[in-house]
Amino acid sequence: MLDVFVDALLDTIKLTPFLFLVYIFIELIEEHTFGKLKSNRFLKGKFAPLFGTTIGILPQCGFSVVASDLYAKRHIHLGTLLSVFIATSDEAIPIMMSSPHGWEKLWPVILIKVGLALFVGYAVDVLMYGFRPTTKVVESTSNDDVAEHVGCCGHTIEENHDNQFKKFFVHPMLHTLKILAYILIINLLLGTIIHYIGEEKLTSFMSITGIFQPAIAGLVGLIPNCASSVLITQLYLMDSLSLGSCIAGLSVNAGLGLAYLFKANKNIKENILITLGLYIFSTVVGILIALI
Repeated sequence: MLDVFVDALLDTIKLTPFLFLVYIFIELIEEHTFGKLKSNRFLKGKFAPLFGTTIGILPQCGFSVVASDLYAKRHIHLGTLLSVFIATSDEAIPIMMSSPHGWEKLWPVILIKVGLALFVGYAVDVLMYGFRPTTKVVESTSNDDVAEHVGCCGHTIEENHDNQFKKFFVHPMLHTLKILAYILIINLLLGTIIHYIGEEKLTSFMSITGIFQPAIAGLVGLIPNCASSVLITQLYLMDSLSLGSCIAGLSVNAGLGLAYLFKANKNIKENILITLGLYIFSTVVGILIALI
């Protein structure tokens, strides 16, 4: 059990500098491109699903957490969120790149996931929003010329650029610590479950499931922990999982993004529908790939 705690702690600590830098980046976006945010030219514009797919395919689950946070604040549309989730592969890409025979298995996974992420992102955004501007600006009611807008962690973005240390260090750090605390709890709970069940039993079960493999892989992919993507990738590299099953598991595997969505977004029904939709879509695509 001590190993479970140490592993969970180390996995959480590894995310610290990345998340901190990402939230500084978000502050910079809010500070210098808020006019574009208001007109949906950046996070809600026609290139948003492409942007979400691009950052999602990078081997880092932290982007899905940030995407969930941005969606909860309605800074991005649902299609962009799904693009990030589907494109995200957590630890899969580094593992395949480090394997002697992984490169030939890597490119089909990347190409298919990028195609799926772009298709879903644009389809959902066009059907639901039509890329219409929806950002609401919260104007200051003070007598001066300072306009205030809601920013990261609920603080305000002031156009007079006062207190830059608080804006670009304190707020990102507080936001990072809040997320890390949540991630640590999730990692401890899931690490304990895996510790008592064992990966060998799960591996044996996955290898004999036949046509139902994509559905099972999708369920494993829903586990908000890097262990799930590691397991799926290792089984795929050992040819215990088909390409379709690997796509199903990794497409629904959004790192800790889905878990954080339930924390950040207060609409539980919406969160459940997003999760179910992502799982069903990934499973169906996985089965189709396996049949083809």
